[in-house]
Amino acid sequence: MILKKSKLEKLMQMNFFTISGLSKAASIGTDTIVRAKRGQNISATTFKKLCEALHCKPKDLILFY
Repeated sequence: MILKKSKLEKLMQMNFFTISGLSKAASIGTDTIVRAKRGQNISATTFKKLCEALHCKPKDLILFY
């Protein structure tokens, strides 16, 4: 899945997350968050963890499969 980069960054700011903070909150690696911010593909499991940590709905973040 590819995420909306601008929305990911906005949600991170709204929740006061740095990359390392989001990494801990979502239980995923920092490299994975960097890949997502670059618009690279991430797994469905990772996507779900990010949505939970950012308190958002999947439709808010997903660009396309």
